Amino acid sequence: MSVTFVSAQTGFVLGQVPCKSTLCYGLAKTTDAGHSFTFVADLPVAPQNSQPITEVRFANLRDGWAFGPQLWATHDGGATWSQAAEPGPVSDVEAAAGVAYALVASCGTKPCIQGDRLLKTAVTQDAWNAISMQALPDGAGSIALHGSAVWVVDNGGSTGTFDTSADGTSWHRLSNPCVSAGTDLALVGVAPASTSRLFLLCAGNPAAGSESKVVLISLDGGATTHLTPSAPANGGIAGTIAAANDSVVAVSAQSGATLIYRSPDVGLTWATPFNKGDGGRGLTDLGFTTPTQGVAIYGRPGDGAVSQLLMTRNTGATWAPVSF
Repeated sequence: MSVTFVSAQTGFVLGQVPCKSTLCYGLAKTTDAGHSFTFVADLPVAPQNSQPITEVRFANLRDGWAFGPQLWATHDGGATWSQAAEPGPVSDVEAAAGVAYALVASCGTKPCIQGDRLLKTAVTQDAWNAISMQALPDGAGSIALHGSAVWVVDNGGSTGTFDTSADGTSWHRLSNPCVSAGTDLALVGVAPASTSRLFLLCAGNPAAGSESKVVLISLDGGATTHLTPSAPANGGIAGTIAAANDSVVAVSAQSGATLIYRSPDVGLTWATPFNKGDGGRGLTDLGFTTPTQGVAIYGRPGDGAVSQLLMTRNTGATWAPVSF
């Protein structure tokens, strides 16, 4: 269901496991860069008719979260878990530099008039506090981190917001960078290669399983942006963007097929190292742990086929499923 790595060698995978209840979850761990996995523990069974968890993130070997929309925390490497009564339905959690951030809806059933909230806590604690910043819209969003720097994209479309902080304390709302990239393009997500170098994905104008996609690059944390020399192909609806290093960037997409577009040269050229004509099973958790090693989840449990963990060990040039 979801994957998170805390170092080149150590990572965790959340999966559904057989049980008598409606949904049961288990956590597996690798300490050899995904070559082998061991089972860690079952997660608590979700109450009947409750919304499930779908994602996992770890900050280090001990502190992690299972979420989407429930929120559970562990501080012993996944052996035991506790559920947060607050803060509300969680759409994203990311952690770096000893701090975890959560993007949370303000109500259980959308639309939420109050909009979303961004919360944070020290990774070793469960003390989620709302961040004082300009109001966020009610929508889907994502958090990107690099060291202490934070970027938050919320709700993509014309009412979407783009906020950044160099330290998680002082926040600045940036203008929509996609306005200069083309008509009706929305900011889908961002991928930091450093605290200042940032790739941004804009997409829009969908039609018949395709969508315009534009990749921008910023050298000042998103304050100013520039078009890369070329763009990924229109095939598929844009998913997420991930940066392996200063030059290599990958974009996922899905519609009739599931695709990963990759540029090795800051958007000068694009190839498609992953292209499956599968009816659009999709990719989640696309990201790079190191400049050469990356991960993604292909498909979702219950989509009619077995979901898989994909890994690359050559900067995204090829992707292969991992056996458990």
